[in-house]
Amino acid sequence: MQRRTLLSCATLFTAAATGGVTSSLMAKTPENVNPSAANPLFLNFNENSLGMSPAARRAMLDSLARANRYPDAVQAALTGAMGDFYGLAPDNVAMGNGSAEAIQAAFQAVVHDARTSGEPVQLIVPSPTFICAEFYARSEGVPVVKTALTKECLVDLEAMNEAARRFNGRSVFYICNPNNPTGTTLDTAALAAFIKAAPANQFFIIDEAYAEYVRRPAFESMITLVRAGYKNLVVTRTFSKVYGLAGLRVGYALSEKDTARKVRAFLSLGNINGVAASAALAALKDRTFVEKSLAATELSRAILIQTLKALNLRYVASETNFMLHEVKGSMSAYVKAMAQRHVIVGLEYPPLTGFNRITLGSPEEMRYFCALLKTFRKNGLL
Repeated sequence: MQRRTLLSCATLFTAAATGGVTSSLMAKTPENVNPSAANPLFLNFNENSLGMSPAARRAMLDSLARANRYPDAVQAALTGAMGDFYGLAPDNVAMGNGSAEAIQAAFQAVVHDARTSGEPVQLIVPSPTFICAEFYARSEGVPVVKTALTKECLVDLEAMNEAARRFNGRSVFYICNPNNPTGTTLDTAALAAFIKAAPANQFFIIDEAYAEYVRRPAFESMITLVRAGYKNLVVTRTFSKVYGLAGLRVGYALSEKDTARKVRAFLSLGNINGVAASAALAALKDRTFVEKSLAATELSRAILIQTLKALNLRYVASETNFMLHEVKGSMSAYVKAMAQRHVIVGLEYPPLTGFNRITLGSPEEMRYFCALLKTFRKNGLL
């Protein structure tokens, strides 16, 4: 994808609404945000800036009294809770040390099946996207085919399908939906139809790490196909984002029972520690905290969009807790200048050059960040 394609895409989305948030709320002076060398403001890894649920914190502390015991029971409880939450059985669930391990195990399971049957195998990914699957493919010696995004910054399903049709072997599709780093989502019907129509030599890893942030009613998880019994996909999710447990490393894969059994064969034993599993169980039940986190993200998005519009900086409308925004001038100078002010921002994602990915921190953090953007504009850094 050429730079002009992204600029067209970003221009298309700059008219996005700010969700009806009042200008008075967005204009408040940032409070209690004072980044320092010892305590920088991290806006680079899409973590939940509100922290974790108070209930999860209490559960984690309570579980320390049992830290001398192996975590089998609490991990089994978490597996069962995940099945109940999604209307599935425990046998449909494979817990991972973060969703990264779940993605790794799913990929390795398909590669193992292909190599056992003597089939060549390839990984097909959109570009740019989260690098996890590509990283694992290269470590396995599996070729990676990258397809460009559409002019709307969406994953191009037809381009991915064409890459599979040209290959005489097994194809694994990695689709991050919403996509990281663009924050855009695919049409539910189109993605479901793609998976349903796939031949036996095609397998899908659908990464829904940010699905909880999507508020659009038309969005639907591909977990519906898992419930329907499709064996050619794994849906991965995580407790790292909206639940605020990134440091505890709890993720999971949902799939048809036989597929899940194959995935579990590539997971390490006891991969979820008891403290993390206890926190995740409590976090799953604390819907009040989830809603609070989503509301804070909506406000933070509105604050950022208002400032980007005021500065005439293009952005890609995101349905997640991060956003790509334009940087006019040197990207390295911009990132360095932010770091000098103890604000750690995201990366540039080639081929989407000239745009930086920023985490939507708390509303107070975003007001602070937006004030910095305005200062940078005055100083010619933006």
